[in-house]
Amino acid sequence: MKLIVPGFAIIFCIFWIYMAIRAGAPWFFVLFGFAFLGLIIFTVVRNLSGKGNNSSGFSDESDDDFGEDMQDDTEEIFDESQQENSQGVQENPDSEDSGEKRYCPSCGAAVAPGNRFCENCGQKLK
Repeated sequence: MKLIVPGFAIIFCIFWIYMAIRAGAPWFFVLFGFAFLGLIIFTVVRNLSGKGNNSSGFSDESDDDFGEDMQDDTEEIFDESQQENSQGVQENPDSEDSGEKRYCPSCGAAVAPGNRFCENCGQKLK
């Protein structure tokens, strides 16, 4: 099945080149046929070698693995912020100008004084 469409394309390219030469068309019509034929052959060889299956260049990991990693990172950041809070840094959303550290209630990232939204996750701050 992988070779049906490229097969028709190769036949069309050969027909294109033959008709362009026979009709006396300008040289760039013939060159276009050869360029297109080369591109098709390159694509067929790449697909048959197995390199064409994943065109993104990324590994075939599932998105679930990525989501779990992100969740673990978020939990670590949140745990760190909770430890800092328990060590005496108070979370005070009303103290925008006091210089005290604030943390996002959603992801636990440090928030600069005066911010209305978390720079990490975009959650609206109270």
